[in-house]
Amino acid sequence: MKKCFELIIKDSITSCFMVHIPAENKAKALKYAEGNGEVVSCKEVEWRLGRDCVIDALVKSGFGQTEVDLIDRLLQEYHDYF
Repeated sequence: MKKCFELIIKDSITSCFMVHIPAENKAKALKYAEGNGEVVSCKEVEWRLGRDCVIDALVKSGFGQTEVDLIDRLLQEYHDYF
């Protein structure tokens, strides 16, 4: 199962943003973030994204049942992430 890393990236003199990246290790998370600015912080965090949360967000966003079913099926196939 992959871990989740929280990265804080400085992309200009006054602007930073945070991103959560699922990766096998810290080096792969940092590699993924290359080219987006200077990584100020990188720490492992608890993975909090669940299948039910994703399905609920899709339904609330107006996705049709067919799309929701397809995405749900993909989530079930890649259960190591969820």
